[in-house]
Amino acid sequence: MSDRTPQIVGFEGDIGLAIAGKTVGVAGGGAVGGKVAEFVASMGPKGVVIVDCDVYEEANIATQGINTGDVGQPKATCIAERLKSRYPSVDVRAHHGRIEDLPFDTFVGCAIVIASFDNIAAEMEISRRCMMLGIALVIASVSGEAMAAQVRCYSNRDADSPCVACGLSDVEWQHVDRETQFSCDGVATVNTMPTRSFTALSSMAASMGVITVLRHLFGIGVPAADTFAHFDGLMTETARMQLRRNANCAEEHTNWKRMQLEAVGDQSLRSIVTAAGFHNGDIASVTVGEHDFLGRAVCDCETRRPFERFVNGATPLGECDICGATRIADPSSRVRRVPISEIKHLAERRLGDLAEVPARYVIVHGRERSALVRERSES
Repeated sequence: MSDRTPQIVGFEGDIGLAIAGKTVGVAGGGAVGGKVAEFVASMGPKGVVIVDCDVYEEANIATQGINTGDVGQPKATCIAERLKSRYPSVDVRAHHGRIEDLPFDTFVGCAIVIASFDNIAAEMEISRRCMMLGIALVIASVSGEAMAAQVRCYSNRDADSPCVACGLSDVEWQHVDRETQFSCDGVATVNTMPTRSFTALSSMAASMGVITVLRHLFGIGVPAADTFAHFDGLMTETARMQLRRNANCAEEHTNWKRMQLEAVGDQSLRSIVTAAGFHNGDIASVTVGEHDFLGRAVCDCETRRPFERFVNGATPLGECDICGATRIADPSSRVRRVPISEIKHLAERRLGDLAEVPARYVIVHGRERSALVRERSES
């Protein structure tokens, strides 16, 4: 054990070694999330995966401890570079983009994810992904006007586990519909409802969130699973309550099966589906990585010809065999999730032959369950 690592009451063994075996996801790199990332990395985990879609603004200099040179740069990238320089033994990875647009497997390999977003829609998306992947989720937030810090912990263990949507009020659903953003810095942009908060309160929420991560991962203290903790800075009081599944929640409360295969690109769709434990009667559709299935392409001779490949934005469609013009996608035949019934004649083909750009994973969607199949070589 490091001489800086405490021996936690109720935990047997070296908690520093236990932390060193975990990778933690950090979703959101703002006033709270930036501090979360720093606190997590300082404990010496195996890795940290940082996700944020924003860039730094001048107002962030005062609230997030950045340098003037960081203004205009992606938050996730800047945070990752700072952490790499301070904690070189930690594998730090950064993803710049909205959580809705990132590869579905971004947080696969994480023991837990801690999020601090400025809008409820993003919270719902990270909740969906963590539920499907069976990864515990901690959400830390602040209410500047009330000087309050809040932390929710979702275990995502099974179909009875609560999700973010389970606890939304009618007013919060209206904010989801309006895509309202709540900024900890008080920076107003389109669809933003500014919330001013002291840096100390953001640090409080980050600290509460990271301590909740430790409690949940290692079973320390009172169980943190499916709980809500509230710190009232005006009264210096704390409250704790249990989170429960809402029976009327419309969100999917299902853990997907996760598995790995050697050389996914060398496998046929049929072999991938079979390895995932599905039979013909169980399967409804497949999703191949971040690719769309393109059924047809068009060109100058205005003939819609079968294309039948999995493509993404970087996939060239080549030239027409008849007129020689560059082919373009027929948008009416482009889908992300393709029904098996439409591609059963391709079931024996190598996935690598059906996707010009290699795909890291395949999602098999059954009628009652789903599975995520990835390359064995990946973490």
